[in-house]
Amino acid sequence: DGTNILFSKENYENFLFLKLKDFFDFFQITNNIVEIGASHSLMKAGKILAKNGYSDFVFMSLIPGSVGGAVRQN
Repeated sequence: DGTNILFSKENYENFLFLKLKDFFDFFQITNNIVEIGASHSLMKAGKILAKNGYSDFVFMSLIPGSVGGAVRQN
């Protein structure tokens, strides 16, 4: 949701910024395979993962932002 973005319009006049939503906001666990959409909240994903026995990912429940943002930034 743009939690880590600071920019000036004068430097980005010819750029298009897209916000991923609905279609990219999903969370699914099937046969121990976890699929998470890029716009899904890291906090929500961390909580769901912890509740489903994936306790190594509980740290995600403390990070604001999206899965896609975390992947792109890191």
